[in-house]
Amino acid sequence: MPHIRPCLDIAKKHNAQDNRERKLTLMPYVLFTIFSSAIEEKGSYLPQIVTELKRKFNIKITKQAISKQMVKKRSWKVFRDLFYEISRKSNRSRGEKISKEKLRILNGFKDILIPDSSSFKVFKTLLTKYQSTHKGIAGCKLNTLFSFSSFRAIKVKITTQKTHDNKFKFVKRDKGVLYLFDLGYWSYKTIRTIIGRKSYFISRLKKSCDPVISSVNGNTTHKFVGKKLSEIKAYLQGDTIDLNIKLNGVEKEIRVVGILHNHEWYFYITNIFDKNMLPRTIYEIYRIRWQVELFFKWIKKYLNGKELCMRTDNSLLTEIYATLIYSILVVLLIDGARESNTSIQRYSMGKAINIVKKYSMALLTAIFHGDESELSRLLSELLELLQCSALKEVRSRENILLTDYVHLCKLKFFQYPARLFFKDNLPSQGVLHKVSEIFVKIMPNSRGIFGFIHVIITFLW
Repeated sequence: MPHIRPCLDIAKKHNAQDNRERKLTLMPYVLFTIFSSAIEEKGSYLPQIVTELKRKFNIKITKQAISKQMVKKRSWKVFRDLFYEISRKSNRSRGEKISKEKLRILNGFKDILIPDSSSFKVFKTLLTKYQSTHKGIAGCKLNTLFSFSSFRAIKVKITTQKTHDNKFKFVKRDKGVLYLFDLGYWSYKTIRTIIGRKSYFISRLKKSCDPVISSVNGNTTHKFVGKKLSEIKAYLQGDTIDLNIKLNGVEKEIRVVGILHNHEWYFYITNIFDKNMLPRTIYEIYRIRWQVELFFKWIKKYLNGKELCMRTDNSLLTEIYATLIYSILVVLLIDGARESNTSIQRYSMGKAINIVKKYSMALLTAIFHGDESELSRLLSELLELLQCSALKEVRSRENILLTDYVHLCKLKFFQYPARLFFKDNLPSQGVLHKVSEIFVKIMPNSRGIFGFIHVIITFLW
């Protein structure tokens, strides 16, 4: 098999190399463990691996022997180091294939990094090591540092579910990086570290934090200077506010922007003082944090990681890092398939993972046998399929309105009284479209009441 030297070096470092002749050697074991993320039923993937090894590779081995390697013989640290090695090399080879949309958002920042965590249930035999917040349930927490430019996790730490998020050290030494973190990662030490390394951050303001206003920006009245934030809430006007404050233990001023949403003020702190970065812009950038939630959704839903069924610490960590490696491979395939002017956010990770799953075993067979021509053919076919079949379906506003209308017409509680009243002469879809478009122009953010509007129009027409 070509290009296996890095993996062999990593295995030797952790004493996981083949010291004797085995039926299942290191590389097939690593590859099958990574590609097992593509198997639908996680609890029964060992019998499937045994079947595939015997059918395609003529390797006769029991599931107990594979489990023994995963539990004792092969250290999980092999997969951890392999995860960081693949991540490092893929970042180096990406080049400048960044869409115009990302360049606009990343303008002035080296990268946008998002720390976040998600919890997983684990087997009860690991209860002593992985304590959960719920009594009698074992759980682990996956802390990740997600990169917006490369669209994947670049740093990972696995802890108990009870460990607080702020124990995860995510600030890098690089300058000019923008960090978007939630209240779980709030600490004055983190803020000081980010500022000291000449980087930037945006975070929500804690409700318990009531800072003193040191200066104001824009059209905000200067009467607020010297008062606490809680003292001026009743006097705020408009839908945005821009202030500067002093935080305890932080030498430099911190900017606070406020957004009025549903008659309630939401405050965000940042050290970005660029005049072009209006409060609404700061808020829109902070919303990029949602990308890391999508990442955890892929891990749990499409990579079968919602409940981890391994019974030992070594096999549990092996499974987590193998799944993360598989997710990197999927993102790299999408990155290779997309055009330079198309953002990776335009692609559905769910569709992409399902497409890659269908090719997983064929790719594994080509890699195992060292058939480079077959591997090249499969990759070309897969990239072409991803390019045309993995894009998200973009629904126009008119299509959304039509879908809502058709859905309401199918409801029994709506259909019977409406037809009884109109005697099957319901208003046409075109008429409803025109009326709904008027509401859209008047209230652009009112899609949530479209169903109610349709009902009222249909009954009163």
